[in-house]
Amino acid sequence: MPADEADESAVEMSEGSAEGRHWGLHVGDIAQIAQGRSEKYTYAIYCGRGRVIHVWSPSRRSFRVRVDSLRGLKASGYAATKCSRELDNFFHDLLNVTPMNSNEVIRRAKAALHSTAASRQSSLSFILFARYGDTIFTLLELLKDAYWIAVDGWMLGNEHPESLHVNDASPLELPICATRRSGNNRVAGPAISKFFGTVADLLISEWLGKSLGDFFKDSRIPNKWYPIPVPSSILCLAPLLLQYDIQQTAFQLRCIVSPTIPERMAGDRMECGVCWMDFTPLKVMLLKCQHYICDPCLRMLPKRECPYCRGSIQFAQPVGAFVKREALRLLMEAMQLEDKSPS
Repeated sequence: MPADEADESAVEMSEGSAEGRHWGLHVGDIAQIAQGRSEKYTYAIYCGRGRVIHVWSPSRRSFRVRVDSLRGLKASGYAATKCSRELDNFFHDLLNVTPMNSNEVIRRAKAALHSTAASRQSSLSFILFARYGDTIFTLLELLKDAYWIAVDGWMLGNEHPESLHVNDASPLELPICATRRSGNNRVAGPAISKFFGTVADLLISEWLGKSLGDFFKDSRIPNKWYPIPVPSSILCLAPLLLQYDIQQTAFQLRCIVSPTIPERMAGDRMECGVCWMDFTPLKVMLLKCQHYICDPCLRMLPKRECPYCRGSIQFAQPVGAFVKREALRLLMEAMQLEDKSPS
């Protein structure tokens, strides 16, 4: 750290110590911010002088990293509670990381200022970046690896997954909002600004939020599959399930299939709506719009549009054998009832 920046930081910490004592916080601490009895929390870094840096949106839309005063938040009905120990324990048990010194925490937090975030839960990704170093980027690479493993056999637009992997392109890098803004990048370079506001930010933040919720319940890190919502505007990825294996330090990812798919396939008599071929021996592809066709028909479509709703096709996943067996069972039951019906 340059001498002038170090002196400036020291002065700020000294001047903010009295204000910090008023709130029960020290520079670099984590504060949980909640409104009334709401179960929706956000997390902030206390930066001295009664101010916090956090992911925030007054309108609950277009979240970004910004600075707010605790007095202003209190006047708006929000309460700040110190929770550094709880989150230190959580991140240590989950990722085996420890907090950095307060000067470095504040420098990293300021580096992310003005970045547009994916959601309210992005506050946890922000805390992980600011207080615990570059582990967030390690998680990003692990998530990319899990995506490429899961995407094997999927179809992405007009390109093949193999060529996308070679070019290191990933839908996880796509922005949630087209107007995503970068941070000031004084410390961490462009890496963090390229992460905030992306699909990866959304997935990791939602996973951290659900894991933290379970950790608060029994103080253990669960090895669970968590459902992660994906906005409808992200055409190349469907809502999915995400799991992190602590022992293997690896993510696993699989897409959510609607429970109504077997009933719908049985109602269609297990036949492709385009070529009328029997689904039983064929690979059935489910689109993000929840319509399905056989794999040969999908490959021969003149345009990458769903033949039923004309929605753009940038994502498709194979329907599993279990779903097909369940659909066939329902179809056979329906046919037996038809045979038994009075003539």
